[in-house]
Amino acid sequence: MPHLHSPASQVVVYGHSFVSRLQRYCSSNTKHNLQLNSTTRVVSFVSVPGLCIHQLHIHLDQVLLDTPRVVLIDVGTNDLHNDSSQPQLLARKVFEFAQSLIAAGVHRVIILEVLFRSSQGRFAAHSVSSFMLAAHRYNNVVKSLVTSIPISARSVY
Repeated sequence: MPHLHSPASQVVVYGHSFVSRLQRYCSSNTKHNLQLNSTTRVVSFVSVPGLCIHQLHIHLDQVLLDTPRVVLIDVGTNDLHNDSSQPQLLARKVFEFAQSLIAAGVHRVIILEVLFRSSQGRFAAHSVSSFMLAAHRYNNVVKSLVTSIPISARSVY
């Protein structure tokens, strides 16, 4: 529990366009700080529409600007939509990026799961099913990489 006079810890939500949508939702619904106590946690958003996994390092300075204690990563959807053939490789790259954040001084990194899509909208049913299979594989690989670290030593979730 932080002391009354200690500065608030920084939480950064980093990712593709879903992050900007989350930020807009929070702003329009008076959930500016993800409903966290703003005296102990300050949330900021770094959103890059179309962000792909190979671009994560490009915005590292912006993510680390306020020396965050916690970073949430929401990425992978664009990669899997464009090429669903290598979800295992993509998961490993995100995990490696998370480890680089820990090495840079972040205390906790949370990798969010890729969300499944419905078959409605602009995606054909066959591309949705291949996307969902790739997302399932990606999520499972991320989960196995995270859980391979003993919980007492874990900084990536």
